[in-house]
Amino acid sequence: VELDDVALETFLEEHPDHPDLLELVIRRRLRVDETMDDAMVELLDRYASVRPVDPYPHRVLARHHLERGDAEAVVPHLVELDLRSEKDPGFALEIARQSRRIGDRSRAFEAAERAARMNAYDPATRELAASCSIEAGRLEDARRHIAALAVLEPRQPRHAKRLEAIDRLIERRKAVPAG
Repeated sequence: VELDDVALETFLEEHPDHPDLLELVIRRRLRVDETMDDAMVELLDRYASVRPVDPYPHRVLARHHLERGDAEAVVPHLVELDLRSEKDPGFALEIARQSRRIGDRSRAFEAAERAARMNAYDPATRELAASCSIEAGRLEDARRHIAALAVLEPRQPRHAKRLEAIDRLIERRKAVPAG
């Protein structure tokens, strides 16, 4: 059955939380006009809540919030997308970057660790994981990532210098009594 826009909008008014109707309205509106206004954000949020397994509204909202530079608003959508991604570290990396922007060091560390587990042989991922580890005060984890970088890029002398520096920080921390 083909529904025109008026009939579709009428059905949505009668059944505001029907996931299929919400999806149809959203996709039609975005096909005609890709502008994201508050009404479209509300529809996408509503659709995400009534059909939580669908990554589509989170992808659209994540893109929207990234374009606006709103790190706080984008992170929850990236988290939802990352939950559904077992092999692609892209969402975890973006969560780490955006979490660093808003000062959430713990979330940045966790996301960078996840990305490093998925893409252990990528030096850029290890660099980010080491940075997030240091910022979160996780020096032993940072050392692990720097040591991996030394293996991945054996001709880079900066990794040996970083290992020495992190070892000094770890020793200094051990020398300071807790409390």
